[in-house]
Amino acid sequence: MKSARRIADFSFKILGSIAIVVGLGWAITRTSWDLRTVLDLSEIAFRISSVLAVVIGGWWALRWYYLEGGARWMIHITLTTQVLPYRDDLRLLVVHVTLENPRRSKLNFKSPKATYSLGAWVLKDDLDFGKVIPEGNTKPGAKWWGDPLPEQVDFLADLVEETGDSEYEVLPKAELDDMRVFVVKAGSTVSLFAELAIGKCGKQDSEFVAKSAIVHIAQ
Repeated sequence: MKSARRIADFSFKILGSIAIVVGLGWAITRTSWDLRTVLDLSEIAFRISSVLAVVIGGWWALRWYYLEGGARWMIHITLTTQVLPYRDDLRLLVVHVTLENPRRSKLNFKSPKATYSLGAWVLKDDLDFGKVIPEGNTKPGAKWWGDPLPEQVDFLADLVEETGDSEYEVLPKAELDDMRVFVVKAGSTVSLFAELAIGKCGKQDSEFVAKSAIVHIAQ
C-alpha cells in the first residue's frame, strides 16, 4: 500500500499544480476578474484536483492489489525434474522449485507465518487397477503412498540453518530457484508436492499456491 500512497501524493501535486496554472492563465487572459477572484477560483480548482488525486490513488490500489491479483497469492510456482544415473539400482532425482514474482513490488515471507516446502513420496507397487489417487494427498498413512523419501524439504528451515535468517525475498519480475537432489531406486514412481502458504497471525488463509508432479524413475 506504500506504492499506492506515493502515487496518490504524486497525483495530488501534479494535478493541483496543473489546475492552478491553467486557472490563473485562463482567468488572466480571458476575463476581467481581479486577482482576488482568480486566487479564490484557483483554490477551488486545487481542492477539486486533490479529491480527484485521492480517488485515482484509491482506484489504482484497489485494481492492482485486489482486482488484478497484486497481493502475495499471485506468486507462480513451478516444478521441473531430471533423472540422472548414479550407481547400481540407484538414480538421482533432481528437482527444481521455482517461484516467479510477476508483480511490480517485491515479495517477502518468513516463518512462522509462512510455509515453503517440498515433499516426495514413493507410490506403492501393489495398488489395484482403476485406483484414483488425489493430487497432493501425501499425508502419512495414506493407502497409496509408501514411506516418504528420507529428506522432506523445508526451505525456510534450511535458509535459517544456512544464513540465520528465515525471510525469503523475491524481487519484482524475478524468479527464485531452489534445487534439491533425491537418491531414489530405479523402477520406482515418485510423487512431488511443492507448496507455498502465507498466513495471517499464524493462521493459513487464501494466499496459497502449490504444484505437484509424478515422476517415474526408469530402470
